Amino acid sequence: MLTSALVFLALCVTQFASAIPASALHATVIQRSEDLLSKYDYIIVGGGLSGLVVANRLSEKRSTTVLVIEAGEFDDGSNKFYVPAYVGLTIGTSFDWQVPSLPQEVLVNGNVTVTLGKVVGGGSAINGMLFDRGAPADYDAWQELGNRGWGWDGMLPYFKKSETFTPPTPEQAAQFGITWDSSVHGTKGPIHSSYPPFIYNQTKSFIDGMNQLGVPTSHDQAARALGVFYHPSSVDPTTVTRSFARTAYHNTAEKRPNYHLLTSSHVTKLLTKKSLGQRIAHGVQYTSKLGGNFSVEARKEVLVAAGAVHTPQLLQLSGIGPKALLNRFKIPVVSDLPGVGSNFQDHPSLVIPYTFHNAFSFSTWARNATLVAKYRALYKEKKEGPFTFGAGNALAFLQTCVVSNRTASLVAAGKAQRSSMYLLPNTPATIAAGYKKQHEILLKLWGSQDVATVEMIQMSTGMIVLALQHELSRGDIRIQSTDPFAHPAVNWRAFTNPLDLELMVDAFLTARRFIATPAIQELQPKEGAETVHLREKVEIVQFLKEELSPSFKHVSCTAPMMPKKLGGVVDSSLRVYGVKRLRVIDASIMPLIPSTHLQATVYAVAEKAADIIKSTNAWL
Repeated sequence: MLTSALVFLALCVTQFASAIPASALHATVIQRSEDLLSKYDYIIVGGGLSGLVVANRLSEKRSTTVLVIEAGEFDDGSNKFYVPAYVGLTIGTSFDWQVPSLPQEVLVNGNVTVTLGKVVGGGSAINGMLFDRGAPADYDAWQELGNRGWGWDGMLPYFKKSETFTPPTPEQAAQFGITWDSSVHGTKGPIHSSYPPFIYNQTKSFIDGMNQLGVPTSHDQAARALGVFYHPSSVDPTTVTRSFARTAYHNTAEKRPNYHLLTSSHVTKLLTKKSLGQRIAHGVQYTSKLGGNFSVEARKEVLVAAGAVHTPQLLQLSGIGPKALLNRFKIPVVSDLPGVGSNFQDHPSLVIPYTFHNAFSFSTWARNATLVAKYRALYKEKKEGPFTFGAGNALAFLQTCVVSNRTASLVAAGKAQRSSMYLLPNTPATIAAGYKKQHEILLKLWGSQDVATVEMIQMSTGMIVLALQHELSRGDIRIQSTDPFAHPAVNWRAFTNPLDLELMVDAFLTARRFIATPAIQELQPKEGAETVHLREKVEIVQFLKEELSPSFKHVSCTAPMMPKKLGGVVDSSLRVYGVKRLRVIDASIMPLIPSTHLQATVYAVAEKAADIIKSTNAWL
């Protein structure tokens, strides 16, 4: 039902006048390679979320020249990008890389397509606009892995720096019981976070149902992302349109003469040279969609922000990665780093079919032409109504002890494992050592009250979504040829550690307990035919294997920030081991995926990266 409503709504997009002024649709960019400078201080590979953040901050100093090279183009300014109700309609289009993945060992239908933004702004242009953070313990775990300054205290200033937070209206706060802590939010950042003018009533039922299940409401997820809570979206409260890296960071920098953006250009290789016995990055090669192969030089640094799939691919193609892999493709080894492409993580997810029969929901109006026209006009004229509501504004992030009555036995089973037993065969010793340390930290988190291991979402229609937050399994990404335009081999390896599946069984049963609460029963939920008959564990396990997705579109961790001896690719200043003047600045650097939707975290990572880079090169 939800799919058919989305299809019908998509057909209505062209009938809706653009929410974005025509003057904002075209940016001042470099149109031809011939118009580039011969050298830039910084070259940034990728004009996605992190690339645009760092480019903006570095170009604040007018004497610093910055070039961003992006394979995609600008968004077309259509409502499918900007209007909250159209969220998801750009996925699977030309603005999405649509990278295939490999068949899976455990999941029957696990070779899902990887969704990645191929557009200026990257994933921030096509994501669900959820603007939440992980718990403090999520980031403290990064620091525990050897990354001084990357714990919660080191990240909070950058969460705030990136954000302009608008609280809910007094009426909304009273109606839904929304609370917040202004001290942990930003007030002058480029990205807007706000609450939509319209929130479905069953959102309050979700909060109440969780409370009835014994799950407390967090005062503000921005300070403590545990329990159930309301959260803002990355939406400009004035225009009620998507706020993302293109509008917030590129548009404010585009008129600076020292900032250049080259679109429709695919970087194919990082250029390095030897100097005084050291490898130094000095530029990039790229191919333009208009035709031709080019190179451009960097005076100071090359910064890679190609995303968690393409960053390891580009590093490997440039001779930076596992020596055995590079030798297989006869690529000269620049830096033997086994960790490049390893440590691949996401949030494996499951949709459980429930339908509310006593609630006004997205499906109520989205397949009704009369109601679509009514609410479209309301949005256009007053910026009110269901068109202001995107992917949702309430989440539950649950500790293991909330979803399982066998927390102690799960943790004990994990401790009894040889940490490397579920890694790939012939895993290099450094990666095994790093995972051993991660495994110890993860089991501590699984048994902790301080971090979530399962997320639960209730859609307005009644559908329940579960997502595993701290998986023990690890995937990897490797080149399949020396062709820079060929997709890499993406191997999720989800649920290869059987304890992940055990926890998801308990989460599935917790969803049923939640549906049985009085607050949700008032909505007259009906479970779908696919699951209503499932009773025995063996039946549930088989359903999970058939229906689980290895992804929640949160790909990350493939160039981890850890010591080199633990399989790390970058140090705590994001410098690639073995190559001077080269850094990675995107979601690849996370050593452990946090329990949250990732965009707010990536904004903070990029803001912190910019400060690190500026402080390192202040004397140059």
